[in-house]
Amino acid sequence: MKENKETHIQIRVSPSQKAVISRSAKKAGMGMSQWILSMALPAQRQKFEQMVERLGTHPESKYVLAEIHDLLRELTVDEFQQVVSLPPRPAFDPPLAGFGGSRAGLADYGGNYLAAMIEYAAFQKGVCAPAWVKHIRPLPKPVFGVDLQSLRLHLLFSSPPCFRNRNIFIDSTIGARV
Repeated sequence: MKENKETHIQIRVSPSQKAVISRSAKKAGMGMSQWILSMALPAQRQKFEQMVERLGTHPESKYVLAEIHDLLRELTVDEFQQVVSLPPRPAFDPPLAGFGGSRAGLADYGGNYLAAMIEYAAFQKGVCAPAWVKHIRPLPKPVFGVDLQSLRLHLLFSSPPCFRNRNIFIDSTIGARV
């Protein structure tokens, strides 16, 4: 019977490392594989990647953006840094190659909105945004959060800088929703 290499991984550890992993897994009430996965792929990171994948199929979905907003707002500083430290896969696989042509289909709008949300959340939490968001090119044309011409001037001035820098003009960000 041929094994599927995509579902198995093998790592080499010393006997003392294996003992530490075994004790830690037992203490957490998990098997060794489950414990290692929980350390390597924390639940919040997996949740974030799933949301980004959905954003890739629906780049202008306000519901997906709202879910990502809520997740970023709820994370502690340490959790936030762990969740966003690397570009989400498969949206950026290979990482940031031409961004608009990403595997998950994350369009320039969705990617820029995501990057702006991460930059703003980092600002609110008092930490630096991950370096990978700086590699996402801003939108070539402005996008406004409303169709009303009379509100556009207001949005030009009231949009947070990280959104403005990406040519996205909105009236609320992380921590505030309309």
